[in-house]
Amino acid sequence: MLVLLGIIVLSGCAQQPPATPPTTPPPATPPTTPPTPPEPEPEITLNAEVPSTAQARRNIEVSGTASYDNGLSEVQVNFKGSGVDGINSVRVTDCAGAEDCPFTASQEYAEAGTYEIEVSAIASDYNSKSVSESITITEAEAQ
Repeated sequence: MLVLLGIIVLSGCAQQPPATPPTTPPPATPPTTPPTPPEPEPEITLNAEVPSTAQARRNIEVSGTASYDNGLSEVQVNFKGSGVDGINSVRVTDCAGAEDCPFTASQEYAEAGTYEIEVSAIASDYNSKSVSESITITEAEAQ
């Protein structure tokens, strides 16, 4: 009688990671484009006609136009020192949000001297621009 003893040996080899990791190519870099510059903010344009000289106790007229793409709230003309005891007199033109706002303002100066007239345009978004001009007032001629 013959007996066969069989031994089955299973040997498997577990896969080991390689000693050095595989090299991966560097990530592709996107092409560089210059950043887009921001659009410039709109600017208020203000043109005012202010006389350089006038006579005391005569009407002085200031006129002009203010423009702004985002709309204007008002234009103020400040006749500095023209009122009683040198108090400023301000004339306001309501622009009601218009992009173009023509304005006219008048005032008298009682005494001779050099004064400032300041014109300010105020936009609906609270931006503003001002210009100042000097005016020389002389004594009124006797009539």
